[in-house]
Amino acid sequence: SFRQTCRLITQAMNSTAIPEKAQRILEEKREIPYQVFAEIMEQGQKENSVVEGDPYDLAVLFWSTINGLAIYNATRLEPRPLPEKAHVASIFLK
Repeated sequence: SFRQTCRLITQAMNSTAIPEKAQRILEEKREIPYQVFAEIMEQGQKENSVVEGDPYDLAVLFWSTINGLAIYNATRLEPRPLPEKAHVASIFLK
C-alpha cells in the first residue's frame, strides 16, 4: 500500500543498513514525482485551473501533504479516515 511504501522509502533514505547501490537508485529517482507533478501544475496554470505559484513549489507542497498523510495514517494504532480529497484539491485548484 502507499503508506507502507512511504514508510519504507523514508526508512531507506535514512538508514546506513541499506546497500549503497539501493541508496543511489533512490537518490536518482526521488525527483521524478516532483518533476512530473510540477509539469502537471504548470499545464493546469496555463489552462487557468491551478492556482498561481512556482509549479515545483506546488509539487513539493502536494507530495509533502500526501506523504505526511500517509505517515500520519501509518503510525496510528487504529487507522483514521483521511481528509476529503476535495480539501486537498482546494489547495491547488481554482
